[in-house]
Amino acid sequence: MLLLLATVFVLGFQAVMSPSSQANDFNGPYADNSHHTYFLSAGLYASEKTGIRNAMIYSLGSDTDMTVAEVAQGPKVDAWFFDAIKTTGDEANYYAWTVCLTPMSGNKCDHFAIAFNHVNPHSNYRSLACHEIGHSVGLGHAKGKNSTRPSNKRSCLRTDPDHVWFSDHDRSHINGRY
Repeated sequence: MLLLLATVFVLGFQAVMSPSSQANDFNGPYADNSHHTYFLSAGLYASEKTGIRNAMIYSLGSDTDMTVAEVAQGPKVDAWFFDAIKTTGDEANYYAWTVCLTPMSGNKCDHFAIAFNHVNPHSNYRSLACHEIGHSVGLGHAKGKNSTRPSNKRSCLRTDPDHVWFSDHDRSHINGRY
């Protein structure tokens, strides 16, 4: 009995004293299924299209339980990537943003629009696409700088995307949901 109480105390103490994880919020609208189709509008730069394709294939499609496919524009598109050439308000300062176009019950979203700001271009479109794709599967921003994290905890979901992968934590959330 004494050993059991000591074990409970030690485990409880460790739980209280352990630093909190830098978890991403996972409560935003998220894709309604595990197959993420996407469409690239004609106005995107070639470098943006390459970055988006690489992020979809390598950061989401081959690195999580989700599947991806580039499709022609139509009603079955989960994520529509387009160029934003006129921005207003706060969007003028953003590199890109993700908006749910077709909300569904239970915080799910059937169609997302992902805008790349041509007024405020980014230096790495794969990391930017990874970041916005993360939002379309329900991930929020991660805290802190990637440079201070071990490689498995670096994430394209940090506020200034400078990494082209999801962290182990991000992938666990994605795989747990889909």
